[in-house]
Amino acid sequence: MLKSQHKTEVQLWFYKAEGNFYDKLIRLVNRTKYSHVEMFIDGYCYSSSPRDRGVRRKYISLNNQHWDVLSLEVTAEHKQDMLKFFEEQQGKAYDWLGAIKTTLWFFPNHKDKWFCSEILAQALNLPYPRKWTPADMYDFFKTK
Repeated sequence: MLKSQHKTEVQLWFYKAEGNFYDKLIRLVNRTKYSHVEMFIDGYCYSSSPRDRGVRRKYISLNNQHWDVLSLEVTAEHKQDMLKFFEEQQGKAYDWLGAIKTTLWFFPNHKDKWFCSEILAQALNLPYPRKWTPADMYDFFKTK
């Protein structure tokens, strides 16, 4: 039986507002205008957030003034795989060292912790998920 290739949309929301101390720290260390990224699927945001102490699914009222948004087309099957993956990772801790190590590559990877762009890169099947910053992801998908 052939698998369905029906396409569906997901969105990536990149946080660019001033934010709090942690947002400023992440921007400074990674030298980027984005401090966070969310994946928006069917009315919910998926990511790993320092504010929520890790991986979660959450309803967030997103303000377009604070975010840059990119839409991606994925197969319905890939969307289901991503939702299953996020469910399996739910509750895992935020990886502070990982969020900083995108510029300090020699730190070991934590298998039970995620930072925002890393978990989304994994869900999107991008190579070397721990090396992606929100800005890298924005630049990559903006040109697609």
